[in-house]
Amino acid sequence: MAGEQKNVCAVCNQELREPKGHSIEECLMAWEPNSTKVRVDHLPDCEAPPHALGHHPALFRGKVKQKVLISSGKWLYMCDPCFERYGVGLGEGRGQRLEVRA
Repeated sequence: MAGEQKNVCAVCNQELREPKGHSIEECLMAWEPNSTKVRVDHLPDCEAPPHALGHHPALFRGKVKQKVLISSGKWLYMCDPCFERYGVGLGEGRGQRLEVRA
């Protein structure tokens, strides 16, 4: 339909089939399953303390080390220093590097 606005994911820019969207894990794995990198339209802000309230570009999306943060075991966007400190590495079930599409 002409003029119809599509509902797209802010991270992967894929058209969303459901109004509620999809989880970040589904989003990332849809791009490159079992990969250590994913292409995004823009870099989100780091979600790990102390950067959670600032504007530090996240270069990674990864699982957080157990017993390190309140959100341990969860996935966060992290800048390079936070990923080094809190991340569990790259790979399936661990984390991915974010790359901006050219």
